[in-house]
Amino acid sequence: MKLLLDACVLYPTVMREVLLGVAGQGLFTPLWSARILEEWARAARKIGPQGEAIARGEIAALEARWPAASVAVPEGLARRLYLRDPDDIHVLAAAIAGSAEAIVTLNAADFPAGCSPRRGCGGSIPTAC
Repeated sequence: MKLLLDACVLYPTVMREVLLGVAGQGLFTPLWSARILEEWARAARKIGPQGEAIARGEIAALEARWPAASVAVPEGLARRLYLRDPDDIHVLAAAIAGSAEAIVTLNAADFPAGCSPRRGCGGSIPTAC
């Protein structure tokens, strides 16, 4: 099963470690995009000047452990999608591009009930919380 991990579950550290521990046991295949990883790095600035540098090191380790997890989003895909919060469209686009079965996020309210990476918004696979 492929699950797209949103930036809000990759940062903070504890949640990321739990999710990736489960993925490491082979229970799901994690997916993310370069933009999602960049959001994580920028969010880490909040903990202080060294936060972003630490996050970038963790991101490099993550990419080395799961090199196939990074999803390339085709040009123009995001422009064909709609969500209430336009800042989350790239997450749905990455899930679609990676053929994810669900999106793991803490922002489920930003994705309508039934929003599916496979069918777009209006499908029957919800985001995971």
